[in-house]
Amino acid sequence: MKRIYTHLILVIILLLTVGCSSSTLPPTIQPDNNGNGEEVLGPSAGSIIIAGGADNTKDCTPELTISSEGATQMSFSGDGNTWTDWIEYATSYNRFNMANNLYGTELSSGTKRVYVRFKDEEGNLSPEDQLAFDDIEYEISVLKYLVVEPDGITLKVKKTQEFTVIGLDRELNEVPLDGEKVSWNACCNAYVSPATGLSVTYTAPSGPGNKYIQAVYGNFKDSAYITVTE
Repeated sequence: MKRIYTHLILVIILLLTVGCSSSTLPPTIQPDNNGNGEEVLGPSAGSIIIAGGADNTKDCTPELTISSEGATQMSFSGDGNTWTDWIEYATSYNRFNMANNLYGTELSSGTKRVYVRFKDEEGNLSPEDQLAFDDIEYEISVLKYLVVEPDGITLKVKKTQEFTVIGLDRELNEVPLDGEKVSWNACCNAYVSPATGLSVTYTAPSGPGNKYIQAVYGNFKDSAYITVTE
């Protein structure tokens, strides 16, 4: 009988040991930004620095230094309400115009603020109540050049191409333009839409040859040349 009792005790101990080793621990819950035990989805609020932290600039598209953990896309705004389209995340960017009356900006000198928000692969957004931003003093400089981009392209008949126009000062800082005052025209029965604005869509005519598209802003003009092929 003693052997039987000993055997039963060993079996019970073995069963208890196996049961404990196969138990599943509860998942780890990451604290949120307020220290609560809740999982936080999406990229971090991140940070943005305008023109390397300079106090002032004459460039309306200064270099932006950007950082966010988990971000795959980013978007910019001048007021935190009206945003650019999403673009691929990068740690530097210099195509946001902070003074052209678009995306919450104003065409004027003075203090400019640039906001940035982020999105990850799953579509989760960075915290909307913690938008990253930076400020800088901006001075509009005197317009010296008008530049249409791209230039010197080849395009098949009836195909389309987007063109944009920018202004530059003597030091090649970008100067903001009032899009409502920019007009476009094209030769040789090509189609341009819209007829005004900072960017337009050009549709090549049905006949091949050397063509052009021209932007006009007050007394300033610039043209881009297009080789249309069959």
